[in-house]
Amino acid sequence: MSDNEQAFSVAYATKLAEAVARHPEEYLYGPDEVPKIVNKMVRALVAGTAHVSPAVKAAAHACGVRQTAKAIREFLSGGASEPSKE
Repeated sequence: MSDNEQAFSVAYATKLAEAVARHPEEYLYGPDEVPKIVNKMVRALVAGTAHVSPAVKAAAHACGVRQTAKAIREFLSGGASEPSKE
C-alpha cells in the first residue's frame, strides 16, 4: 500500500466510523466491519468503480485532495492531484 493509500485509508476509516456511529440506521454493517469496507472501497476508488460518498469526500478533504473521483483516484495512484480548495 502506498503512502497516499495509507493516509487516505486512515482518514476514510475515521470518517466512516464517525458516520456509522452517528447514523447506524443508514448502514447495513456495524463499526466492526469498517476496516473491511475501507479496504474494499480504496481498491474500488483506485479502479474507478466506487461511489464518492460523504465519508470518502471527508477523507479526501482531510488529505488535502479535491473531492472528485478523478482527483481521489490520482492521489491514491501516487500521482499529484489538484489540491482541495478548502
